[in-house]
Amino acid sequence: MFEIKLTKETAIANVLRQMMGISKENMDTKMEYLQKVLNEYESDGLDLREHVGAFGVREITDKKSLAKHINIIIKDCKHSANLISIEFDFAEKQKVFHGLANIAVIADHILKLPETILLNYLADKWFEKGTIHTYVNNLKESGLSTNTEVDEYLANDSSDFRDIADNDADENAIVCLLLKMIFLDVLESQKNQEADSDKLAFKKEIDEQMQYLAGWIRDDYKTLGIELGTAMIDLGINLNIKDGKFYMNYDFIGFCNKFNEADKGSLNLHEKVEEAIEHISKNFDDYPKNVLVHHLKSIAVGTEKTLKLPQTKLLKLLMDRWDLSSEFHSTIESLWEWEVKADSEAEIYLKNLEKKDDPVSLKDESDKTSKTGKQIASEDEVADSATVKTDDKNIKDQQPSKKSKTKYPLLEKYNLSSKEAVTVYLLDRMIMADGNKDQRESIAFVKITLGKPELIPFIMNVSDAFDNASENDDLDKLVDVSIKYVANEMSSEEIKDLLAYLAKIIIADEVFDASENKLLRKCCEAWDGALGWDAYASLVSFIEVKYGITIDDLGTSEDDSKSKKQKSKESIQDSKKIPAWEKIKAAMESFGTDYVATNKEIMDYCNEHYGEVKDSTFRTYIISCTVNHDTRVHYSPNKKPRTELLDNDVLFQVKKGKVCLYDPEKHGDWHIKLGDDGKLHPVKS
Repeated sequence: MFEIKLTKETAIANVLRQMMGISKENMDTKMEYLQKVLNEYESDGLDLREHVGAFGVREITDKKSLAKHINIIIKDCKHSANLISIEFDFAEKQKVFHGLANIAVIADHILKLPETILLNYLADKWFEKGTIHTYVNNLKESGLSTNTEVDEYLANDSSDFRDIADNDADENAIVCLLLKMIFLDVLESQKNQEADSDKLAFKKEIDEQMQYLAGWIRDDYKTLGIELGTAMIDLGINLNIKDGKFYMNYDFIGFCNKFNEADKGSLNLHEKVEEAIEHISKNFDDYPKNVLVHHLKSIAVGTEKTLKLPQTKLLKLLMDRWDLSSEFHSTIESLWEWEVKADSEAEIYLKNLEKKDDPVSLKDESDKTSKTGKQIASEDEVADSATVKTDDKNIKDQQPSKKSKTKYPLLEKYNLSSKEAVTVYLLDRMIMADGNKDQRESIAFVKITLGKPELIPFIMNVSDAFDNASENDDLDKLVDVSIKYVANEMSSEEIKDLLAYLAKIIIADEVFDASENKLLRKCCEAWDGALGWDAYASLVSFIEVKYGITIDDLGTSEDDSKSKKQKSKESIQDSKKIPAWEKIKAAMESFGTDYVATNKEIMDYCNEHYGEVKDSTFRTYIISCTVNHDTRVHYSPNKKPRTELLDNDVLFQVKKGKVCLYDPEKHGDWHIKLGDDGKLHPVKS
């Protein structure tokens, strides 16, 4: 999976990562140069390091595998390349291209075919067509060389490797339908053969909607890794950056004419609307359909927050064509919560639909109407689509809790008896579930990624609660009570928001850990009653389809589980006498001296040989035994400064989630030191 959110930093990092990953040859040399590139950008105020990530090196052995992998690379580059094309000035594009070109040849000073194809694709997007020929000629003049495959590729000006990957049909379909909704009022007036001068009466509203499309909607799609800007340009909207400012302009009368049914031609948007509807019906899953519906309905109500008949009919048509008809009424009802009103014609139309679909008034039943699993993605997930910007205001869809308050002694005991505290505690448990994060990352995630600085004061409550509950063996009980509190004391909208935050945490690491899955399932099972739909199935499916992240381990099978339970009680009782560090050390030694193991591999070994221990508990054992893990200071015997090595100094963290046997001669002497900030830290002497 590649960058979720498109920004300047993630776009540059993404194309660098793709070039790095084309070949594993001379990776050390390329890595050394990459560090220089990252340092240069850092000096310019752009920190790319956290976005570069893994390179996902691809094995290209023949032309068949070349075509396959180049298509994948270009597909993963497309939106980043489009953003750079639109938002970077010429000098910035040159800088990115120069860095990529150097990575391509720095290993052995020979430009090969896979790197050439990627450079050609990017050069055509960022500069004039054919720029790659100038670059290659300059390269040869400087003493570098190309191989025969590159010469043949450039001579034939081949683009066979990118026709499928660089297809903007999805983005063109989205923009086309958004434009249709924006121009719908003026198009209706054209049907009535009103004079051109009357069109200008709609111009102010349409100008605002076009700015909304080019600004907020485009930015919202960028948070999903999708750049609509190129499609907007293709369809006649001019986007450019001047002096660091973003400008958009378009031909108002020209667009009105493009939607004219009588006109024909390649730019006739009337014809493209039907193609767009059909394309989305065949190629989009429910999630992207719902995201588009969300933006269409926000355009439909306009700045006046009034739903009119043409817009209502268009929404109904689209949702019927896209197999979303069962969600039409709930989609419309969500508008009333934004303080939107329907005009008289739309109101009559909706009432007639209600009578046709259900003899019982949907208005009377609105509190009972269930949300479908499909809706969580468009309304609540990473894009926070339940927030719609209209008239420069955010209107957040809210529902006050109608549930009665109850007492929760365990929460009160640990000072967590509030919605905010319970929310942060569950987020913290999900953040820490994989055993690879520390409290600082928890704070950063809540503050920056979720954009919820108001929750920060409760981080300290949670930190204290964690330490105290750990000592009393109440961590798992506290999770259970917190989940119950959410089910009983929080509204469905608050629960949806919390689920969206939990999903963000899972997506952030690009790994759906078994422990994360266990906690998510437990939460969803407890909250399904309040939500009215199968939240777990919806979220798991969404995370897999949208981000390509599958659950790392679905757990043991029923037969395996029965087999484990049949282990002799005597053997398990004996294993309880063995210290955790000793079990972990035995596991690592069984793998081999230099083996780099995952937490799961260690746990699987220990569960098999010593009896099962709760995942969350065992992860704390692993952290405690890892000499360079920042959060080991929360666990015994690491809660005070020390310089001597102990028996539990067993592991060394190679990277997140990967450890090897700790060897002081290889990894240095690690101890626990009190820092200038008054906190304990593992440090290397």
